Amino acid sequence: MNDDDRVARMLRGLAEAPRFTGLSLRGHREPGATLGYGRAVVTTWICPTSLDIRVATGNGRTDQVFAILGDDGADLRQLSAMPLEREITYLPGTVFVYGPTEIIAGLRVTFVEQVNSQRSPDVRARLTHAWAADVLPQMIEAVHGAPAALERPEKFIGPLDTT
Repeated sequence: MNDDDRVARMLRGLAEAPRFTGLSLRGHREPGATLGYGRAVVTTWICPTSLDIRVATGNGRTDQVFAILGDDGADLRQLSAMPLEREITYLPGTVFVYGPTEIIAGLRVTFVEQVNSQRSPDVRARLTHAWAADVLPQMIEAVHGAPAALERPEKFIGPLDTT
């Protein structure tokens, strides 16, 4: 099997994985001015996110986080060789729109909405900013103890559009 076949097989597997609806996290190091409230970006490759703030920030390698409100990420928690990463991955071609940025629990959090023109009702009808702002502190507080065991600490850190 060549590399193209492996990539195609991986993408098929991700497309067939159970879907996740909710809030997931991805660390980043983007200057705030480049995010642009309301600006849309499209993933050019897979975009891994996590339900664990320690994983999303690489155990504190960054204090900036995308809090992604989505409903079409591949839920890899039961399928992954690293289930403690609590991974939710978005496929290439996923459209995101940047929302507001707030400081929550010492983190610079930029809310991001996954967009899907085929969906009815729109994600905003189900996953609101107020809901996410309430859920995120609970996600952060739920994580206590030692750093997460990470095989690749930078896996969940990076921009949304060039991952």
